[in-house]
Amino acid sequence: MKSVKLYNCDIDDTMRELYELSKDGNEYCCEFNEKTLTSSMTIDDAYLLVTGMSYNQFKEYEKAEIERMKKRREERIKSGEYLGM
Repeated sequence: MKSVKLYNCDIDDTMRELYELSKDGNEYCCEFNEKTLTSSMTIDDAYLLVTGMSYNQFKEYEKAEIERMKKRREERIKSGEYLGM
């Protein structure tokens, strides 16, 4: 297995790059948030390892968190507590 250093911000881009590298027939790995991801993992495997949630669970969680933050921001704007964008 070949270890590479990747500087991606999210799991999707990191796994996409590992899959692309592995097209040469080798297996690749890299560190992501102190976890080792490999080109032989599925997206679900990677998400489970890094976040403790499957891909779909994480996307639902992420969507709910964004909605929660938007709602809180709107409430803060209405109350005058939040003056920025």
